[in-house]
Amino acid sequence: MGSIAELATRKQGDRHIDPETWQRVTTRQEGSWWPAWQTWLESHSSGPVTAQPVGAPDRGDPPLGDAPGIYVLQV
Repeated sequence: MGSIAELATRKQGDRHIDPETWQRVTTRQEGSWWPAWQTWLESHSSGPVTAQPVGAPDRGDPPLGDAPGIYVLQV
């Protein structure tokens, strides 16, 4: 899979096309679409962020329990 330019995109405000038209006019790409999707996401992202801690006792939020959570034990 190549660059982001190979993706079939539309500009904001452009009309969507119906699925049949999209299939007819879009170039088929071999391989996984994940690398192109990651590139697109990175180009539209504001950058990495620091994850918030799980639970925050210092802010009065109790720590979360272990996965999968106690709700799965409730009947």
